[in-house]
Amino acid sequence: MSSKHPEGRKAAHGSAGFGLSLRLTAYFGFLFAGGMLTLFAVAYSVIASSVRRNEVETVSEQLASYAAWYDEGGLYALREKFDAEVRGSTQARFIRIVGSNGEALFFSVPMGLTMIDESELDRMAPGESGTRIHFGNEEKNVWTVASRRLPSRVTLQAGRSSLAGEEVLQRFRTIFATAAIPVLFLGIAGGTLLTVSAMRPIRQLVGAMKEILRTGDWSRRAEKKGGTQELNALVDLFNELLASNDRLLRNMREALDNVGHDLRTPMTRMRSAAEAALEKDSDITALREALEDCLVESQDATVMLNVLMELSEAEAGTLRLHIEKIHLVEIVRKAVEMFEFVVEEKRMHLGIDVPEELTVNGDATRLRQVFVNVIDNAIKYSTEGGKIKIAGRSAAGGVEITVRDEGVGISSDDLPRIWERLYRGDPSRSQRGLGLGLSMVRAVVEAHGGTVAAESTVGEGSVFTIFLPA
Repeated sequence: MSSKHPEGRKAAHGSAGFGLSLRLTAYFGFLFAGGMLTLFAVAYSVIASSVRRNEVETVSEQLASYAAWYDEGGLYALREKFDAEVRGSTQARFIRIVGSNGEALFFSVPMGLTMIDESELDRMAPGESGTRIHFGNEEKNVWTVASRRLPSRVTLQAGRSSLAGEEVLQRFRTIFATAAIPVLFLGIAGGTLLTVSAMRPIRQLVGAMKEILRTGDWSRRAEKKGGTQELNALVDLFNELLASNDRLLRNMREALDNVGHDLRTPMTRMRSAAEAALEKDSDITALREALEDCLVESQDATVMLNVLMELSEAEAGTLRLHIEKIHLVEIVRKAVEMFEFVVEEKRMHLGIDVPEELTVNGDATRLRQVFVNVIDNAIKYSTEGGKIKIAGRSAAGGVEITVRDEGVGISSDDLPRIWERLYRGDPSRSQRGLGLGLSMVRAVVEAHGGTVAAESTVGEGSVFTIFLPA
């Protein structure tokens, strides 16, 4: 059953990509065809309107000429001039004169026009122009007719064949129909190419994810090859997600490795204490001491586990922070209060010079943890009667807190490594601790978007500078 899942997933991904590409191509084809039809309709409407307007203007001009001929010489002169005009023209036309009683006084019909329903002409109102009338059963036998009432109470009607205009429109329709198929094909082909190009980043995302699922290699990334700006942005976000997951996995592996390594020492000491108590006839006091040693080691192991997990979360960017506006002087004072007895015992002077108005947006608990670790580090490695000064000031884009001591200092070899997990320089080996305090300081400060740095001179002391964005 499990061997079929990758193939089914592959088929699903492939069919989904193909279906989307097909739909985009179909949409483009429909839009392109709709655009062509709209363009044809507009162009056809403009041409047809122009043709018919020209027909109406021509018939109206002819009717005006015929009326002038009739006024000058009567029916005889009109007939002679009309016959002469028809003989010299290739355009079919007719003329009809109707008396005041409604009877046709004269009707000159072009050759070949045998089926004429004069009732259509009789229904025309005097002065009507541009009327289109079909004579006979043929669709092409269309005439544009105009009518005019003359002063002699007769009605003059003139008609001009619309065949030439219809032929022009027919040729336009034929040209469009002939060109539409290859143009539509080119449009669909172009739409297909555009779709394929635009969908390339999506296919690359699918391909990259398939390879990651197949190989388990989260270091792979999708490449940007063509595609739109929006899809390329999607590829960038996808790669950022992969990078984030890769970092999380690496941090998880490192955390597990560190936990396994760091737990080995307390577990070994616990085992040694228990074995030592069991190997000889120990009294109750010895057994109690062995149990106490085991409890101390188990407590150290628990603390180490908690710190390591929090440190891993902070370094992975998943540490939960309760962000609020806080006054740094209050956080510093609460951190200092935890060391009052130690400071008194070592007869040290711990001064605070942090302005009351100095504020940041951050997690109060986590930042107090930062200052506790830095102050604890300063107290541990300061000599009896030494001085520690905590100062704060506004800096470009944020605030800066410095913790300065007059302790043993840190060597130039150890200074770059003090932020590493479990690293402890030579002076610190005699002090009890897990070697995780400064690692936690840096992780929490960076989780707030800040930075931390250290300067030190052996025998003179150290300065830790914490920058937090406003």
